[in-house]
Amino acid sequence: INYLLYIPAAAAMLYVVLGAQSVVPWTPGWLIVILGVLADLAVMAGVIINNSRYVYKQEDDEWNED
Repeated sequence: INYLLYIPAAAAMLYVVLGAQSVVPWTPGWLIVILGVLADLAVMAGVIINNSRYVYKQEDDEWNED
């Protein structure tokens, strides 16, 4: 779950740092943030696919009131 918070924040910081150092122009540099969101969606899809393999079976409660 923490990756879902860190990836977009890191992409935004990377955009600011690279733009301030004139490595990437400011105008198309905002695509870095979009790529961060797409990476976030890819991580979510991977987690969902990984968790779909596990099947939860509810067990009967053996507690008797007698």
